[in-house]
Amino acid sequence: MSLGKQHNMWTRAAHWPFLVVIGMGLVIGLAASGAFAVALRVTSSDAFCSSCHAQNVVPEWKKSMHFANPAGVTAGCSDCHEPRDPIGLVARKLAAVHEIWSELAGTIATPEAFEANRLRLAQAEWSRLRADNSQECRN
Repeated sequence: MSLGKQHNMWTRAAHWPFLVVIGMGLVIGLAASGAFAVALRVTSSDAFCSSCHAQNVVPEWKKSMHFANPAGVTAGCSDCHEPRDPIGLVARKLAAVHEIWSELAGTIATPEAFEANRLRLAQAEWSRLRADNSQECRN
C-alpha cells in the first residue's frame, strides 16, 4: 500500500463544482424570492382586483366612501381584504386561487352569475372579517 498523495475531496479542484452549485442555488433562490415578492405586489393592486371584479364590485366601490371621501384617502381592495402579516397574506392569496378559478370557470364571470352567488360570497367575506375583528380595515 502506497502512502503517496491520496485524492482528497476537499482539494482546490474539488471545491469548484460544490461552489458553483451553491452559487447557482443562491442566485435561483434570490430570483425566486424577488419574483414572489413582485407577484404578491401585483396581485395586491386595485388594477389586478378590478380585472375580475370590474363588472360587479368595482362600480359599487367607486361610489362608496372607500373610494371618494372628504379626506381624499382611497381604501383599496388590499387595504381591507388582505392581511398585513406575510404568512396571513400568502394564506389569503392561496385562498384567492378559488376566486380566480370561479372567474375562469364562469361561476362569477358575468354580472348575473355574480349576483346569483353574491350573498354566499359576501357571507364568506363577512365571516373572514369578523374572525379577525376587521384588523385589515382598521389598519
